Formats: sequence, C-alpha cells, structure tokens
Amino acid sequence: MGTKVNIIVGSHVWAEDPEIAWVDGEVVKINGEDAEIQATNGKKIIANLSKLYPKDMEAAPGGVDDMTKLSYLHEPGVLQNLATRYELNEIYTYTGNILIAVNPFQRLPHLYDLHMMQQYKGAPFGELSPHVFAVADVAYRAMINEGKSNSILVSGESGAGKTETTKMLMRYLAYLGGRAATEGRTVEQQVLESNPVLEAFGNAKTVRNNNSSRFGKFVEIQFDKQGRISGAAVRTYLLERSRVCQISDPERNYHCFYLLCAAPQEEVEKYKLGNPKTFHYLNQSNCYDLVGVSDAHEYLATRRAMDIVGISTQEQDAIFRVVAAILHIGNIEFAKGKEADSSVLKDDRSKFHLNTTAELLMCDPGALEDALCKRVMVTPEEVIKRSLDPYNATVSRDGLAKTIYSRLFDWLVDKINSSIGQDAKSKSLIGVLDIYGFESFKLNRISSEEDLGNPSNVRAPPPSSVVVPSPGAVQSPFLGQPEPAPVLLPSEADSAVGNKAIIVYTRRNRREIDKNTMDPSSSKVKLTPSSTQGLRRSLRIKKRMQGFKQATAASGSTDPPTIQTYIDLSRSASPCPPISLKSLVHTASNICGINMKNDALSSLLLSDDSDDGPDLMMVGVGDPSSSRPLDG
Repeated sequence: MGTKVNIIVGSHVWAEDPEIAWVDGEVVKINGEDAEIQATNGKKIIANLSKLYPKDMEAAPGGVDDMTKLSYLHEPGVLQNLATRYELNEIYTYTGNILIAVNPFQRLPHLYDLHMMQQYKGAPFGELSPHVFAVADVAYRAMINEGKSNSILVSGESGAGKTETTKMLMRYLAYLGGRAATEGRTVEQQVLESNPVLEAFGNAKTVRNNNSSRFGKFVEIQFDKQGRISGAAVRTYLLERSRVCQISDPERNYHCFYLLCAAPQEEVEKYKLGNPKTFHYLNQSNCYDLVGVSDAHEYLATRRAMDIVGISTQEQDAIFRVVAAILHIGNIEFAKGKEADSSVLKDDRSKFHLNTTAELLMCDPGALEDALCKRVMVTPEEVIKRSLDPYNATVSRDGLAKTIYSRLFDWLVDKINSSIGQDAKSKSLIGVLDIYGFESFKLNRISSEEDLGNPSNVRAPPPSSVVVPSPGAVQSPFLGQPEPAPVLLPSEADSAVGNKAIIVYTRRNRREIDKNTMDPSSSKVKLTPSSTQGLRRSLRIKKRMQGFKQATAASGSTDPPTIQTYIDLSRSASPCPPISLKSLVHTASNICGINMKNDALSSLLLSDDSDDGPDLMMVGVGDPSSSRPLDG
C-alpha cells in the first residue's frame, strides 16, 4: 500500500480504475487525505493517498525479464511489466526462480523446437531469456548434480495454459533424459502419448477454456543413475464428478461423450446413441461443438492413442460401452408410484433407456430398476427395503452415473501406468504437478470438488501459468495415499445402489447392543467401513457408544438415554467428541440422502424418551457383507 509521505504534487502514480484495474497519472492537487490525479487517458481521478502507488519513470521501455529488478514491486508495477513484455511477444517473465507465463492464445512453435531445446540445455539459469525449458533444466541439473528429487508446480486460472505448459516440461525432460528408440516405444513417448486419453476423459469446455483439465495430475518421471528416464507414473486426484450430471451454459460435459456421439455410424448404432441434444447429461447447455475441433476426428485420434498406451480393442469397446451407458442412465426419469413416497419409471422412453443401460452394463434390468427406486436399510434384526420418491430416485440415478464414471477414469489411469511401467529401483525423480484449474468471476460458484482441488478459487489471479521449481525430495501428498474424501452430500450419496447400505440402530434394538457389551467388534454389532473416510472420522461411532454406556450407568436407568442425554454428556468432561443435535440431524440426513423437509427423519432424531419413540442411536454407511469393523 502506498503512503502519503511518498506522494506530493507532481508525483507520477498508479490509481485504481474500475474498468482497466490501474491507470497512471500525475498528482495535481492534494486535499488532506485525498489527491486529484490527471490520468494519462484524460480522466480526472480523486483517490485516497493510501491507495496510490508510485510509478517508476525510469523503467526500461521494454520491461525487465526478472521482476525482482523492478524499483517498485507492487501490483500495478508487476502488471504493467507483464503487459509491456506481452506486447513485444515476450510471454515469459521471471520473479526470482518463479516463471510467470501469460497465455498467448496462439501456437508459437518456434519457441519450443529442437533448436530452442539445444540452446537451454546446460545454460545457467537467467543467462538466456525466461523460458519454461530453463525451469525444467534447473530441476534436471539439480537432480543429477545433487542426487535429489525435484518437483515442478504448474498453477493458474482455467485457460491460463497449464496443461500445455506441462506438456512442454515433459517434452524437455524427455529430450534431456531420453534414450534412442529400440524395440517399441520409449517410456517418455508413452507418457506424452497418454495425454490424449486423459484429456478425452478428464477435460471439458469451461467458460474460459475449451480444453480445461477437470482433475489434478501429478506426473512422476523416474530416472536411473545415468540420468536416463527409466520409468514413469501418472497420479490423478479430485476428478470433477459433478460435471457428469450437471453442466452450465455455455460449458460442455467431458469430451468423451461428444466424441462417441460423433463416432462412425456403426459405432453409434451399436451403442444406440444419437445427437447429443437428445441426452439429458449433455443438453443442459446449448454448447455441443467446439470451434475448429472435429469430434469425429478426435474420436479416431483417441482410439489411436489407446492403441499406443496398450489398451486392447476389446477393452476399448468396454470403455465406450460404459460411456454410452452413462448417457442412457441420464435419460431415465421417474414418476410417483402407487404407494406413498415410491417411484416408477416415467414412460416407455425411460424403460428403453433403462433396458439399454442394463444391456450395455451387462446386468439385469429388473435389478437395476430396483436399485434405483429403492434403498436398502440394514438393522441388526432385519433388512428393510425402503422405496424412494422420484426426487431421491433421481439422486440415486445421478450418484450411480458419477460413481461409474469415476471408477472408469481411475481404471484408465491404472491401465496407462501399467503400460508405461514404473522403475521400483529408481533413486531420483522429477514430478510435474498440473494443479486443478479455477475460475474467477464477480460471483464465484465453487463446487466442493473444485474448492478441495484449489483453495485459491475464492479469488484467482489474472490468466497466467506459474511454474515453481522446488528443490529437495518430492513430498507430494498425492503419492501413495488415497484421494481426500469429504462427507458426501445427498446428491453424491451412492448408498442406494450397489452393496452400500444404511445401518440404523434404534431404541428397539438397543437391548441387542447391551447384550454384546457395546463392543463394535462383536458379531451382532458389526459396524462396516464406509467408502468415505471423512464420514468414518466424523461419526466416531465407537466413542459415542461408550458415551451412551456411561450415560446409562450414571443415570442408574436400564432404559437407553435420549440423544439429548448424550449431548449433555459429550459437552462435559467425557471422551466423547462434542456434537450438536442440529449437526447430528443434518449429518444423518446427508448420509441417508433424504430431504428433511419432506421426510420424517428429523422427527425420528428429535423424539423424546417415551416408550413408543424410537431414539436414533447412530447412523452409518457401509457394506453389510464386510467383516471389518468401523474404527473410531
């Protein structure tokens, strides 16, 4: 922030402008805390002295290639320097060992050809013009000379050019550590050629970018003692699952859906597809085509890329069967059934799409319909099937579609990794982390997945790609660990399909729990793990059961305590984690995928300790066939 001590009449300053961010001008008058500025664009501006920044009048007309050389390192000075270099077609600028890249939105092949690679090979950092190759070269030389692994972080707004920058980094590392082709394709070629497959299934058109990566990607390139590439692995995390079922205009769903609809006619007929406008998961937006891109051509290119990475023709057919099945799932609609809170298929069109989905997924149509329209609840005494109303059946349908697509994407990544091959004996590696792209608008609509992928979503920088070399061993949280799993919202709940089941312990079966000494590992009170680790941690079932037992013993009553008794206990000096009744109600409703406004779940939770009122002891999600207890 500027200070009024530095600003006098005649000073050249930067002042905020609502249209172009910053405008430069000369101070012509100062009245107390305010200054009158004659801007170079002809406007007169009144601004507070504390919001003015001095302008460097001796700055080089072409800007500086390293912004640590700027006399004033403030926001308008940085932006002016980047703009000045951009006008001279200099898209790269250093800030110390950080490289800032401004997307030129055009191909610049002369910047990335073999001649340019040869120039930057072994050149000291900063000796040549700023370039992404210089960052990769520093990381590689540090690995060779010091024997330490390195990582390179590529971050920026959606459309900034992160994915293209990642490709350039990998090309240069392949140039430095590549080997002459012998039999088949080299590791570096397979890593580069896996990009079209990942882009087809993990990229989509957003408002700012026609080919935005909707997942995070960590490419681990392994080297032997001689500095040659010996193996590689691709780690992905936080795929934007919600995009499968919900898109905004003028965005698109994942590319693979449109590619399949534009496939050769025999393929389209085999999967019973048609125009993208006829599918619910695609027609929520009016954008179906990309300017200058042929989906039919890209479909064939994706098929060729699958051949290269070792995916057989039979496996490719299975992949696109799943993609087509997801499109058909989205067209299954539900109507109210004869019974209360029940649902049935809406019409013959929905029956056609259900039968087609079952055919493509090779499952029984009746079982699929039953899984979508009903939820299974398992208690220690019995298994209960509960019908779903049309709204919750639709939630169940979308949950199934997202889960299938997410599993398909994970399978593809595993297949690519097994095809490329990893070097278990490698002592050094260079990791390239392509961070999740984010958008910046006046009003940001942040999905939970995107927020987890990049917390910078709240306020994003201008479109640029920042590349940061981090010396030292790679300590990436994405290596060898499962991806973070937040508590699922009702729209994400997949408990209505597959073998996930709701486990409810009510007042009526409390005596069964008492007989088993409240031990979760006992045979009658098996608590199975949820697929969501965050849920398992938040419920703390074992400790709560102990809390209930203590409350019962303290009261001297043989009747089970109410939830309020437990809350009082948890707020006292107790090993139980504190929890509010409201939090418990909302957590349980989220687990069950139930809309509390039109369901009796809340009254069940809020019931008193009367003989007829079934107090909800606890709720969990798990696989009833599993024998592993849910830990605390």
